[in-house]
Formats: sequence, structure tokens, C-alpha cells
Amino acid sequence: MILADIQSWDDWRDVFTDVSFWRPYIDRICKKEGLKFKNIEGSLPGTSAVFILDRSMVIKIYPSVLIDDDQIERAALGLVKEKDEILIASGSYETEGSLWPYIIMTYIEGEPYGAARQTMTAQEKTAFLRKAAGWLKGVHNIKTDHLPSIERGILNWRSHRATALLQIKRRINQLPFLAAHKIWPDLCDFLNKQLPLLDAMPVNLVHGDLTEDHFLFSEGKTLRAVIDWGDARAAPYLYDLVTFWFSVLKQNGEDLDTFLKAYNEDLLNSDDLLPRLTALTFLHPFCPEIMKELWEHQMRDQAFSDFPSLCRWLWPVS
Repeated sequence: MILADIQSWDDWRDVFTDVSFWRPYIDRICKKEGLKFKNIEGSLPGTSAVFILDRSMVIKIYPSVLIDDDQIERAALGLVKEKDEILIASGSYETEGSLWPYIIMTYIEGEPYGAARQTMTAQEKTAFLRKAAGWLKGVHNIKTDHLPSIERGILNWRSHRATALLQIKRRINQLPFLAAHKIWPDLCDFLNKQLPLLDAMPVNLVHGDLTEDHFLFSEGKTLRAVIDWGDARAAPYLYDLVTFWFSVLKQNGEDLDTFLKAYNEDLLNSDDLLPRLTALTFLHPFCPEIMKELWEHQMRDQAFSDFPSLCRWLWPVS
């Protein structure tokens, strides 16, 4: 197979982590950019093809169908002032009429939170949550008005509410353990009440994918960097808490309290917080994957029978 043969997501999944497949293309890209390297290794799999070059650079090649994502990530990196990810080069590799966007960044050595947490003390975890809260609050204070490439990422319910609801209904019906409980009428009513409240919230920069593998730590268990801005967008700030809750906090209510106390203590007493977070969970593009993982690996024994119990299953906090 060559790059031009990739015509579907199945084709992409077959090769996007294959070092031998990508090596000749990366050689050509780096030659064009005037960059030299000898060794190449794979990185944590995601949506894009990501490889580490000589432990000094990272190249990220986007699927051709995600041609705007590189613009969004470049813009986000430019907005975040205290960033470790230094953009070295960016462009598109063209073959057979298809464009394959790429960015090349400085490599950051670090241990992902998913691994680091295994040996963290309670004090180290608390320190991380407080630092993450301060960092994220700084990100959310960044304005994006002058960046059209970020604005294109505004969540689609703002201009296409009917389409967004239809997409959510389709997702629900594709998950047998949800479809069986016929939750859609109650969920639709709930979202129609919450969407105007979300629409009224300010829109600022959000990372968009705050999972445990995107927080990197030094050997001393200190947060060093937050990577991968490919899902950054302009959205209500609470949007970032969805992936953070399920991946980083693992639905731990005490850890959420620790984080919120450092981020904005007033949220702990907000009656609106939990309904909005629940709505954002269903609106999030990663919602199907989140629910599948919960059902298959974590919480099958905590069954739900209706929409209220489903909400408690997703956000088991008082």
C-alpha cells in the first residue's frame, strides 16, 4: 500500500502506526523542511500518525479528511503562551491529488499521567490537580476572536441544533445498552433545556481532549507539559471537563472537588454545574467511545434503567 491508496478510515487504521510505511514519506517531508534525523519510533496512537524523530522532534501527519485540524493545532499552539511544544515546521504533503497536512514540533520527554499516577503519593496527585486547574484556567482565559481557524471549531449546536440532536440520537441508537432503555425522549427534553444555557456561556479556547496520556510528567512527578492540541476549539470552558473527568479523574468525585477548588471554588456550590456537564457529555464527539469503555471495562455492574439513573452512572457525584 502507498499513501494514495488510503481511501477510508479502515485503510488509515491499518497503517497510521506503521513506522515502515511512513518512513519514506517522513524522509521526504523532513528533506523539504531542511531537517535531518536518523532514528524514528512510534508514539501513543490517536487519530493522527505521530512519530518521534531522534528523540528531539515529533512529526504529526493528519488524515486527509481532517485537513483543518493542523490549522487549529497551529493556532492553538500560538495562543498558549507558556507552551513547551515549539512548532518547528508545518505544511502539507501532496500525492495523487491528496493533501496530507503535517506539523513538526519539539519532542518533550515525559511520562504520561496514566503511568505516572501508578506511583504517585496522595500529596503528589493533589499537587497535580491544583496545578492542572491553574494551567487550565489560564488557557480558558485566552480569547480566540481573532483566530478564524479556532472559531470553525465551535461546537455545532450553536448553528445546527437540530442536526446536533439528530447526531446524538443516532449515537444512542448505535449503542445497544442505551437503545434498550429508550432514553431518547427524556434526553432530548433535557438537551433542549440545557442548550440555551450553554449557548449563553462565553466561548474561549479549550484544549478539547484532556486525557491522561496528554499530561506529561518529569521524573519528580511534576507536571511538565500538556500536549496534542488537535482537538482545540472555541467552546464553553466546561467542555474540557468531560474528557478530564472520565480519563484523568476516573469519575472520582473527591478529585473533582480538589480540582474545582483550585479552578473556581464557586462551582462547588453551583446547581447548574452537573446538568451542564451531563449535557456536554452527550454533545461531546467522544461520547460513544466514553460510554462503550465505561460499559465494557468499568461499570457494567452499576446498571441503569432510565435517563436519571444514566446521568448518575456518568456523573456519580452528589
